[in-house]
Amino acid sequence: MSEQGEHRSSLRATPQQLKELRTLTVAVIHPDDADGRQLTQQLQRIGCKVQAFWPPVHSIPKDVDVAFVAVRPDILNLNMDWARSEDAPTVIAVVNYENPTIVEVVLGLGAKAVLPSPVRTFGLLSTLVLARESHKVRIPLMADSDSIPIADSVPDDGGHAARVS
Repeated sequence: MSEQGEHRSSLRATPQQLKELRTLTVAVIHPDDADGRQLTQQLQRIGCKVQAFWPPVHSIPKDVDVAFVAVRPDILNLNMDWARSEDAPTVIAVVNYENPTIVEVVLGLGAKAVLPSPVRTFGLLSTLVLARESHKVRIPLMADSDSIPIADSVPDDGGHAARVS
């Protein structure tokens, strides 16, 4: 096969991350409004198995791989411990405005991504794939828990990041 033919075939290959999407079970924790329906329909077009929940639930089925959660003022005081459990699904927050309280809730959920509302078809696929990849990456606990790596800057001379104790 020519070099050009090899290049063309490699461009057509579907990455594993995209193939995986058709096997995902997704919880959409969002009101049954136009935005929630748009999100659900787009996820179904991608090939995900979608379960919708509203009002928010205190627990979700164990087979859920991804949870889209509408972060709104009416859920601020709800207990969603499932989102921070050891076997938690990938959480993607759906927000319609930002303020410090909303950002705090998004962080508290352990969200791996934020999807702006109103939901558009553009950006959903990328958000889903990148959030899943981010969720899969587990930073190993450092052997010396008293040390904190400093990675804000790396010396230009090729040196290593410093460690502080």
